[in-house]
Amino acid sequence: MIVLGIFSLCVDAQIQKTYYENTKKVKSEGMLADGKKTGVWKFYDEQGVLVEETNYVENLPDGISKI
Repeated sequence: MIVLGIFSLCVDAQIQKTYYENTKKVKSEGMLADGKKTGVWKFYDEQGVLVEETNYVENLPDGISKI
């Protein structure tokens, strides 16, 4: 039963990416579940360098971010 719950969550989740308009490089990427940020989200500067990692639960930051 637990496995079915986890499988159901994975099916509903989707990858979301945003891009900088001028460089077309990834600005942020992470998972959405029911339209809300979930799991680790990564944020990049305009050169494509990773500048932050933040865990989200129900669209809210959870825990300590890596900057």
